[in-house]
Amino acid sequence: ELAAHLEGCAWARVKCTKQDCKESPFRKDQAEHDATCGSRLVKCERCKMVVECRLLPEHEGSCPRLKIKCPNAGCHDKHSRGFMNVHLRTCAKQVVKCLQKGCHASMPRRQMTEHVKDVHVKGPRLLDAAGQLHSLLQENAKVKAAALSELRHAA
Repeated sequence: ELAAHLEGCAWARVKCTKQDCKESPFRKDQAEHDATCGSRLVKCERCKMVVECRLLPEHEGSCPRLKIKCPNAGCHDKHSRGFMNVHLRTCAKQVVKCLQKGCHASMPRRQMTEHVKDVHVKGPRLLDAAGQLHSLLQENAKVKAAALSELRHAA
C-alpha cells in the first residue's frame, strides 16, 4: 500500500527529467519545474540553434546572427556578427594603410583612392613634368645665350 501511495503522491520528490538538472521537485510541482528548468532545451530566435535555457544568455552574446554596429567611427551600418568581417573588408570608414612602397599613410578607405591619385600618380607626374620643364628652360637659356653671342659677333 505505501509503495502504491508513493508512486502517485503529490508530495513525493521526483527527479527532473532533464539530463543536467540536479533538482528534485515535488510531484505536484513537476510540470511547473519542467516549464522553468534551466536545463530545458530552447531555440535561439536569431539563429535557431538549440541550447539549454540557462546557457541562452551566453549564447546570445556570441550568436552569429546578432546584429552589431560597425566599430568604425562614422559608420552607422549594422550587420550580423557573422557578416561583420565581410563588411569591414569594404567599409568606407575602415582605416587602411597605403600599399604604395615607402608610403606610411593611413586613412579611411574612402579617402585612399584620392590619396593614391594625388600623391602616387599626379605627384610623380608633376615631378617628372617639372624636371622636363627645368631641362627645357636650361636648354632655352643656352640657345638664347648662343644666339646673343652670335649677334654680338656679327655686329
